[in-house]
Amino acid sequence: MDQILADKPKVLTTLLGFNAIPTLCFVITSLSVSSTSNAGFNVMLTAVLYILFTTGGLYVLTKSQSTVAIGFLIGCSFMICLLSLMTAVFWGQLSGCNETFNGVPIGTDVIDHYSCDHIGGYRAICIFAVCEFLITLVFTYVLVQAKDEIVEGNITTG
Repeated sequence: MDQILADKPKVLTTLLGFNAIPTLCFVITSLSVSSTSNAGFNVMLTAVLYILFTTGGLYVLTKSQSTVAIGFLIGCSFMICLLSLMTAVFWGQLSGCNETFNGVPIGTDVIDHYSCDHIGGYRAICIFAVCEFLITLVFTYVLVQAKDEIVEGNITTG
């Protein structure tokens, strides 16, 4: 077990591989809740950012291990952690919505700016965002610990 954890670049690549699973689930779920008023574009943009982070992180770890690229990846992974936490809190709160507001059904002329159509989808978005947060938090910690090893490995290999 210690040998597996000693190879930090492989651990980081594996974590990003695991991160691809909730990312894919998040993307599929975000397509189903994208019609939510005032939040549909936001969830689609978050899904695109998760895809870009996962693919960009894999590229940096396997091809471009320069000091600047690793530093940029550290910054991006920290920001994705924060984005995932905000997304989980927002959609978790939205999953507690009612289909009526003060006795008026949602979607009528009185409150068009609010929708509560996909409560199960809202919960799923929250769960996948929590998974993204936890995996990315571990990834960020390991990446910060291993940054020198990754860059030195790049320098010694030419």
